[in-house]
Amino acid sequence: MLIVRNLVRDAVATACALHVLAPDHPALFRLDGVATLHHGRFARVDRRRLDGAVEREIGHERPAGPLVLIGTQTLEQSLDIDADLLITDLAPMDVLLQRIGRLHRHDRDGQRPKGFDAAKAIVLTPFDFDASLAAVTRDRNGPHGLGGLVYGNLVSLAATRERIGGGAAWTIPSMNRELVEAATHPVTLEALKDRLASRDERWEEIWRKTLGTRYAQGQAADLATIDWKQPVSDFRIAEDCIGTRLGLGDIEIALPPQRGPFSNSPPIERIVIPAHLIGGVRADAEPVDILQEDDGFSFRLSDRTFSYRRYGLERV
Repeated sequence: MLIVRNLVRDAVATACALHVLAPDHPALFRLDGVATLHHGRFARVDRRRLDGAVEREIGHERPAGPLVLIGTQTLEQSLDIDADLLITDLAPMDVLLQRIGRLHRHDRDGQRPKGFDAAKAIVLTPFDFDASLAAVTRDRNGPHGLGGLVYGNLVSLAATRERIGGGAAWTIPSMNRELVEAATHPVTLEALKDRLASRDERWEEIWRKTLGTRYAQGQAADLATIDWKQPVSDFRIAEDCIGTRLGLGDIEIALPPQRGPFSNSPPIERIVIPAHLIGGVRADAEPVDILQEDDGFSFRLSDRTFSYRRYGLERV
C-alpha cells in the first residue's frame, strides 16, 4: 500500500498515527529496522538509502508480503514503485496520474494480492473547498496543500474532484490525455469557474489570483532568461539570488558529524532546511546547541530549534 500526502507534516502525522497503532507490525516500511517514511526533509545520505529501500521493498523485485509506505510527492519522482493500492490526497489531475502511475507498473504473472487484479486508488477529497477558499482569499495556504503554495489552482483541483465524482474506472495510460484536458484546459476551467462563482463569488477572486500569480511567475522567468545573442562576458546576474524554483530560499548548513536515526548511514555533516521553516533567519547562520541523542540529534539555528530523527527534519 502506498500513502501519498501533499504536505510533509501530514505525511509525518499519518506515519506517527500508524506507528502508534501498530508499532511492531511487520508491514511497516523500515530502514535499518527503524519504522520511517519517505519525503524531502531527510539528509542526502539518508535520502539516497531511503530511495534504495523503497525500490527494494515495493519496486520491480519486491518481496512477497504486505508493505505500507507513507510519503509525499518525492515518491512520484524517478522511483520504480509497483504498488497495488494507493491512498492519496487530492492533487491536480496531472500529478494524480503520476501517483496512479506507481500502481501495477510491472507484470507479476498473476501474483497480485486477492482482490487487486486491477489496481485501486482512494483519493481523499474534501466535502467542499470552503476551508481552502477562506484561506486563499486571506493570502494563506489551504489545508492539505489545496490552495496556496503547494497546489494553488483551486479551480483545477475542483475539476479533478469533479472528474473523480463518486468513483470511476480509469484505463491508464490510454485515458491520460482526456483526463488531463478535462482538468487543465483553460476553456474548461473558465466554464467551471463561472459555474462555481454563480454559487460562491469567492471563486471569481480565486480565479483572478491564480491568473495574476501565473502572470507574475512568467514575468519573473522572462527577467531571468539568458539572451544567447548577448556575449557571455556582458551577462550579469546577482549570484546570491540564484535559485532552482520560484520563491524558494532553502539554506544548507554544515554540522559536526552527527549520528542519524539509521544505524548503517554515514554520519550527517550537512542538512538542507526549507525556506518556510527558517523565515527571517540569515543564510549564514550557524547551528548551535547541537545535542546528539540515541535516536538522532537536535540543534538550534538563530531562535529556531530543529530535530532530526526517524521522521526526518522537524522544527520543534
